[in-house]
Amino acid sequence: MYIADIRTLAGPNIYSYKPMMLMRLCLDELDERESKEFPGFNERLLEILPTLNEHYCSKGKSGGFIERLDEGTYFGHIVEHVAIELSNRIGLTVNHGKTRRDEDCDHRGCYNVAVEYKSEAGMRFLLRTAVELVEALLKGEPYDLEDRLKEATALVYKTELGPSTGMIVEAAERYDIPWTRIGDGSLVQFGYGCNLKRIQAATTDNTSLIAADIASDKQLTKMVLERASIPVPIGVVAQTEEEALNALKIIDSPVVVKPLDSQQGKGVSLYLETPEEVAQAFRLAREYSKYVLIETGEGRWLFVQSSPFRFY
Repeated sequence: MYIADIRTLAGPNIYSYKPMMLMRLCLDELDERESKEFPGFNERLLEILPTLNEHYCSKGKSGGFIERLDEGTYFGHIVEHVAIELSNRIGLTVNHGKTRRDEDCDHRGCYNVAVEYKSEAGMRFLLRTAVELVEALLKGEPYDLEDRLKEATALVYKTELGPSTGMIVEAAERYDIPWTRIGDGSLVQFGYGCNLKRIQAATTDNTSLIAADIASDKQLTKMVLERASIPVPIGVVAQTEEEALNALKIIDSPVVVKPLDSQQGKGVSLYLETPEEVAQAFRLAREYSKYVLIETGEGRWLFVQSSPFRFY
């Protein structure tokens, strides 16, 4: 059994209106062999993935997939359910899949295995993991599934949409607005044709370059807000750990430590009160920016109404 290729079906397709991952799986010597022909396979599969018992399959009820296993089902179908269950195990809940023989393929026992996905990179990894796991169970060999799931989780975290983009996409889904991700970053397209709009993080087609540059610098953003008489937290920009610790003496704790020009909440530490906590947070923030901002966590804000400044 081997994978010929894996493709992404990002828009509506013949399998679903949802985004699907399509794997062409060649069963080779397992072609037309059924699960019931391999003593102990079903038991080993359910031992490592007991929640497969909840899968409906074509039976339309919980436990339906297990009935199919006991009756005898082909291994492309098994890989489909295993991939779906692995995705659920790492918190990316999906439930739709289809497996059909590819009559046009020149390889032996070739099947198109289509599964719904929430993370493109994550599902590609999990499809390969599903094939490896099924092969190991057929041979009665050990398989470190937990280690592979940790790898999958790390990959999903590395490639997932940022928090701002993710929330906008979730809102679009609630209004049935079609969307697709372009590349591996945070560039997302909504709609098609004359209704097409693109965003990148919280930036839209209508955002000016100057506005984006200002927003990328937290200290500059605060200066602009101050001039508009909008309250902003008191803060100090530090370039060294010593400067960060001195800021703690000026600003009442608890404080927030964050990179000056990072995004997506990376390198941000909250509710810090001791020099040790601030020093550790400073080192973390420096991994994302040359300059680090130390701000009041609560209580004191700077409000410009008229000169001089007023503190709250």
